[in-house]
Amino acid sequence: LCGRELDGYLTVARDGLIATADTRAMELLGGQPVGRPLRRYLPRLIDHGVPIETLVGQRLETELQHESTRFRPVEVEVHKAPGGKAVAARVRLTDISARAERLAELERMALHDALTGLPNRALFHDRVRQAIASAERHGEAFVVMLLDLDRFKQVNDTLGHQIGDRLLQAVGPRLGAVLRRSDTLARLGGDEFAVILLPPVDIDHAAATAERLVESMREPFQIDGMALDLGVSVGTALYPEHGPHLEALVHNADVAMYKAKRERLGFSIFNAEQAQGSARRLTLQRDLRPAIEQGEMEVLVQPKVAVAGWTVSGAEALIRWHHPIEGLLAPDDFLPIAEHTGLIMPLTLRVLNDCLKAQLRWRDAGIELPVSMNVSAKWLRDREFP
Repeated sequence: LCGRELDGYLTVARDGLIATADTRAMELLGGQPVGRPLRRYLPRLIDHGVPIETLVGQRLETELQHESTRFRPVEVEVHKAPGGKAVAARVRLTDISARAERLAELERMALHDALTGLPNRALFHDRVRQAIASAERHGEAFVVMLLDLDRFKQVNDTLGHQIGDRLLQAVGPRLGAVLRRSDTLARLGGDEFAVILLPPVDIDHAAATAERLVESMREPFQIDGMALDLGVSVGTALYPEHGPHLEALVHNADVAMYKAKRERLGFSIFNAEQAQGSARRLTLQRDLRPAIEQGEMEVLVQPKVAVAGWTVSGAEALIRWHHPIEGLLAPDDFLPIAEHTGLIMPLTLRVLNDCLKAQLRWRDAGIELPVSMNVSAKWLRDREFP
């Protein structure tokens, strides 16, 4: 706004009736307001019987009721009227619709995922807390689901982030189509999504919905003439049976999702047995970093033998973890954890350095053997790895 040329001005009598209104004020109010109570136009600011003098000296944001009964956001500033006993106050009205729209858009951007337009992690957490508060009042149950896309990383790594982004944009409508209007679908980040099923809901309804979510991903996605296959793993937790608060519900849904993904079940509903497995996984996750740094990892070498002549033509590196409590752990016990936490990078470097040191010792002994090792796909995006 440039100066005050877009503001409207009123004077108000001591009885609360509008005494005068300029052209802009009449435009904002939708007609000639003289002789009408100011409360008619500012019902959310002025209570019945409250004198206008109580607002003198204040600048407030409220909503102005137009003659058409629609509301618009305004800023109201009230000053004591100069001279005269009949007029109690002079009121400035400023239309702040554009400012309110900008603030609403900023709030929307802060609470929604920029790529898909779905609620983001912050809004998802807020809605879970609201659902808990409502469920406590009414003695109801609701469901939290965590979803992780299957095979998305392969597509993203192979075809690039642009195709991956378009794929994520197509996933939202596909998943949302099987949910009720009252339910929430959110994107937490990467290829992770989440769902809140509001009451009425029970474990059977949750299982049926999870199954529909899995089925919704069966059909390939058509992107730039390519048919791209994805799947989804769904973990489900029911309030209050599987957790009394946000952290417990999200954690237990994640545990169930991890089980569904690891065992290729499609979906899984949390139970106590999974909780025990989760505790073990958390313990291994906690111990993995120091194990890599302190040399608890052992690299074994498996020879490659050429059938013709039965000669050793190379070797493959295999890793084992000498855990101080669990004993000797195979890769299946800890490599998925390393991938999930980002520790696969330092673990790979540790194995690679051990292999190079071994080859140096062999060379000193007159043995030349190539060694192969498995590498995470994450390294393919790391320019430093070569």
